[in-house]
Amino acid sequence: MAAGCRERGCILSLRSRFLNGAAAVLAVLSCSYNAAANPVEQLTKLVETAETPSALTAALVARGEALRVVGKRGDALADLARAVETAPSAAEQAYAKAALGVALADAGRRAEAEKYLRAGIEAEGQTAAVAISAATLAKLIAADEVVETSAMRDARMAEVAALAEQAEQAARNASPIIGSIVATARAKIALSAEDLTTARALLTNAYELTQGLGPQAAQPLLSIGDAALEAGAPDLAAQAFDKAAQSGGRIAAEAALGTGAAALAQNRPEKALSASDEAARYTIMSGAEDIHFSADWLRAEALSRLGDDGAVRSAYELAFEGLRDFRARTPLGAPPVSSGRQFAPRRFQLEYIDFLFQSGRDANALFKARELVEDLKLDEIDDYFAERCAPARGRSKSADTLGDGTLVLYPIVFADWTEMIWTVGEQIGGFTVPVARDDLRKQITALRYQIDLRVGGIEPASGALYDLLVTPVETDLSAIKTIVVAPDGPLRALPFAVLWDGDGFLGGKYGLATILGLNLVDQGDTSLSGASVLAAGAVEVSD
Repeated sequence: MAAGCRERGCILSLRSRFLNGAAAVLAVLSCSYNAAANPVEQLTKLVETAETPSALTAALVARGEALRVVGKRGDALADLARAVETAPSAAEQAYAKAALGVALADAGRRAEAEKYLRAGIEAEGQTAAVAISAATLAKLIAADEVVETSAMRDARMAEVAALAEQAEQAARNASPIIGSIVATARAKIALSAEDLTTARALLTNAYELTQGLGPQAAQPLLSIGDAALEAGAPDLAAQAFDKAAQSGGRIAAEAALGTGAAALAQNRPEKALSASDEAARYTIMSGAEDIHFSADWLRAEALSRLGDDGAVRSAYELAFEGLRDFRARTPLGAPPVSSGRQFAPRRFQLEYIDFLFQSGRDANALFKARELVEDLKLDEIDDYFAERCAPARGRSKSADTLGDGTLVLYPIVFADWTEMIWTVGEQIGGFTVPVARDDLRKQITALRYQIDLRVGGIEPASGALYDLLVTPVETDLSAIKTIVVAPDGPLRALPFAVLWDGDGFLGGKYGLATILGLNLVDQGDTSLSGASVLAAGAVEVSD
C-alpha cells in the first residue's frame, strides 16, 4: 500500500477483506508503518470513526496488534477482548479470538490463551485464523514443562504434531506472511524437540516467505531472528534482524538488540558494542524506555568479550540501576522487549553475579552479589502475587544487623554449579559447590523420597549434601547459634535440618530458619511477655 495512504482508505480495504483476517490487519499496519504519524494514533482514529460493528472490530484488532508490537501488552489485550465482544458475525469473532489468543500467549497467560486459540482453530473457512491459532497452540503445548510419564508425553507430542499439520495445511491457502509465521512456530516446536536441522530449514523457509513483503514482515522477522539464534544460526538471525530494522522506530531498536546478540554468537564483540549504541539511539527516538536496560546489558556483554573489566562493571551496574528504575515504574504483567534480547531479569542478574565472581571474590564483589540476590527475591515475590507487594528496596535491615551469633547462607544456583555466599555479622565470604543444578535436584529428590516414604538410612544422602553445603563454612560455625538460609532453585525443597555431619543432624546443633530473603522479613524485636503457647508431644508415633 502506498506511503501516502489515508486512514479512510486503509479502513475501506480492511472492511472489504476482513474475512481474510490477518491480511486485512497487516494491510492496516503496513499503511501505518509507512505513514509519518504514529501507527497507534492512526489506528485510534479508525476506532473512533468506525461506522459499523465490522469496522470497529477490525480496527480494534488492528490497534491491538499494533499495541502489542510496541510493547503495550495490557492495552493490546483490552482492545482484543473488546474486539471479541463487538464482532457481529461468527467469522469475525473467530479471528478476533485468534488474535486475542496469540496476544495472551505472548503475555505468558497460557491457560487463557489456549481457550481462545482453540476457538480460532474452529473458525470454518478462516484459513489465516486457523493457521495462526493452531501453530501458536502447538508451540505452547510443545514448550510446556510438566511432570509426566512417557505415555503422557507421547500423547502431548502427538497433539502437537496434529496441530502443526493443521497449521501447515491452513497456511497453504493463506498469505505468505501467514506461511512465514506458521513456519517459525513449527521451527520453535522442532527446537523444543532439540531437532536443530529441521528448525534451521523451517526458519530459512520462513525468512524466504517474508521477502518483498515490506514493513508488514517486520515483526515476523524479529521472531525468525530470535528462533535462529536459539537454533544456532546467527548468520540467518543477523539477516532477519537487519531486514526488520528497516521499519524504524521500536522495531529497529529491538532489531538492533537482536543484531548485537547475533554478533556475540559470531564472536564479533565490536559489532555487538556498535549494535548496543544503535539500540540506545533508536530507543531515544521511539520513546521505548524499556529497551534501555537491554541495550545496557548488551553493552556489558560486548565489553566483557573485549576484556575491559572496569568498563564491564560500570555497564552492568548501569543496566542494573536501569532495570530497578524500569520495574519500579512499570505495571506487572506487561513485560517489554519481545525480540532479540528477552526481558529476563533473573538471567541478567545471574550473569552479573557470575561476572563479579569471575573478576574477583573480594568483599565488595560479594556484597554486591548479595544485593543482587536480595533484589532477585523481591522480584520473585512481586511476580508471584502480580503486584508490588514487597517492601521498598533498600529500606529493610541487612544481614549485618543480625549479630555474630547468626550465619546467613545465600545459595545462588547456576546451571552447572552453585555459589554460596555467607555472612556472619559484618564478615562475608563465599565458596563454590561444583555440582550441576540437575544433579543437585536429583540428590535432593532422592533424599526427600526417603524422608517422605519413611525409608530408613537417610544419613548417606543427607551427609553428602552436608559436605557440599555446610562443610566449606564449618570453621566459621564455632560461635554460631542460628543458621538462616535463603534457598534458591532446587534447594527450596531441601529440609536443611536433616543434613548429617557424621555425628548428628544440623537441626539438633543449631537454630534454623528458612526465609525468602532478608528484605522480606520483619527483623524488629518481638516481645514474648504474656504470650500463649500450644505444646504437644508423644513418646511413640505410629505409622
